[in-house]
Amino acid sequence: MAADLSTLSAEDRADFESRLRVYGLDGSAVQEPLSVQSRSTLTLTAGQGQASARPPIVRQVFDFDVLSTMIGVDDRLFETVPQRSAMPDRMALDLRGVTVVAAPGLRPHTDDMATRIGRDFDLEGLDSGELDNVRLAARAYLRGNSKALSSFKPIIERAIGRVDLPVWPVLNVTVADGSTLEFGPGVNVLAAHEVTIEGSGRIVSRGHLTVNATILRRTRQPFFTGGIHEPVFHGTIFG
Repeated sequence: MAADLSTLSAEDRADFESRLRVYGLDGSAVQEPLSVQSRSTLTLTAGQGQASARPPIVRQVFDFDVLSTMIGVDDRLFETVPQRSAMPDRMALDLRGVTVVAAPGLRPHTDDMATRIGRDFDLEGLDSGELDNVRLAARAYLRGNSKALSSFKPIIERAIGRVDLPVWPVLNVTVADGSTLEFGPGVNVLAAHEVTIEGSGRIVSRGHLTVNATILRRTRQPFFTGGIHEPVFHGTIFG
């Protein structure tokens, strides 16, 4: 059953619904409030064979610009904050006798060439080190300044293909004192109106977690632990 959004103020509801639209969702997809009881652990995961307290809505994404909007860092941040993500090495790819250089900030020769790379380039011609470099470029594209890596985009999309993005749209989330809300491996999104962390409660991520919430209330830090990367917050209002 979908949660009732009528209890929210007009301003909060508009903000929350705008966050849902980022993932192609509306109010009808929002789940009832989620509460993790004291001294307990609740797991949300999309991994096969793993028990999840609630199922996610899985969005299928092919365009890395769309994916960056969903889970990445806003490029405007890097107008004032230095880039911290590791950057990929320069790559020279031979495509049908034409050498195409892909390097941070350097676009392929033409837009048509970029399309051909994405459609026709044979990934079997890349060695393990080059594939690792493409994966590094993908991470940097999402967690760093995507504009500086625009020339890598068609290669990234050809190498990565479809991304299945689990999203948990929840009205309110409360993690009680001494309890843990755990997210499984892979890329995950928590989209909520309000997230409240009480006392020594914590959220643990085993992969890449994006928290997109209108309000985040906390009584103690740190409350996000584990995971490969720090969680990404989207315009959260800290209460």
